[in-house]
Amino acid sequence: MNVGIGSGNVGSGGWNAGVGSRNAGVGNWNGDVSSWDVDVGISNSGMGNCNAGADSSNAGTEDNAMRDVDLRRFTMLERVWDFGHRHRALFRPGTAGDRLFAALKERLVALQEASLQQTVGGISTSASGQVRARRALLAQLEAIKATTAAATKRHRLPDAFARLRKPRDGELATIARGIVHEVTPNEALLIEHHLPPTFLTDLRDAIATFERTVAARQEGRSQRMTASSDIRRLLIEAGAIAKQLDAVVPNALGRRRSDVELWKDTRRVLKKAGRRKRRKTARRES
Repeated sequence: MNVGIGSGNVGSGGWNAGVGSRNAGVGNWNGDVSSWDVDVGISNSGMGNCNAGADSSNAGTEDNAMRDVDLRRFTMLERVWDFGHRHRALFRPGTAGDRLFAALKERLVALQEASLQQTVGGISTSASGQVRARRALLAQLEAIKATTAAATKRHRLPDAFARLRKPRDGELATIARGIVHEVTPNEALLIEHHLPPTFLTDLRDAIATFERTVAARQEGRSQRMTASSDIRRLLIEAGAIAKQLDAVVPNALGRRRSDVELWKDTRRVLKKAGRRKRRKTARRES
C-alpha cells in the first residue's frame, strides 16, 4: 500500500492547515493547506454529522450511513491529527512526521467528502418517492381498466390489463405504455364514461414521473456504493499512516512520558457504549 511518508502529494509543511473549524459543516473542510497558523480541531465536524443527516431524513435506505466501527475509527484518526496539530513544533517542515500528518489530513478531508456523498446517495435511494409514484400510476391504470371493461362490455380485456396484478417496478412502465396503446382508439368512449378528458396525458405524465423516481433511486444507490467503497479504502490508508506515526511520534516526544501515554490513548479506538453486564451472584444456601 503506497501510503508511506512521501504520499499525499503535499509539500513540506503541507499538513499545516486547519482541516475545518470545530463544529463546522462540510464546506469548511477545504481550508488553507499551507500553514499551521489556525488553531483548529476536526473532531466535531466529522462524518457523524453527515450520517445523522442520512438517518434523520427517514429515507428508509438500508445502508446510507457509516458503520459504527468505521465511525469510531474515523474519530480516532481525527484525534491523531489533532494531536499532531497541538505538537506541531516537534514536526518541522520536511520531516517524516510532517509528511505523514499531511498525508493523514488529506485522507480525513477525502473521508469527509465521501461521507457526504454517501449521505446524499442514501437520501436519493429513498423508497418513499418511488412508492408514491407507483401508487399514483397504478391508481390511474386501475381506473382505466375498470372503465374500459364497463364501456366495451368485454369480460376479457387485453393482456396488458391482466399484467397489472402485482407488476414489478422494472416492468410497470412497459405495461402502462401498452395500456396507453390499447385504449387510445377508445379515448372518446372512455371520456364519455366520465374519465377526465386529459386522462391519457395524465397517464403519460404519471409514467414519466415513475420512471424518473426509479432512475434517481438507481443513481443514488450507485453513488452510495461508490462512496462506501471509498470510505473503506481511505480508512485503510489512514490506518496505515497512523501505524507509521506510532514509530515516529514517540521518537519526536522523547522522554516526555505523559505525552507518550497521551499518544497511546489517542490511538485507541473507543469501544461502543453499552450497558454493563451485571454479574450473576450465587444464591447463598440457607
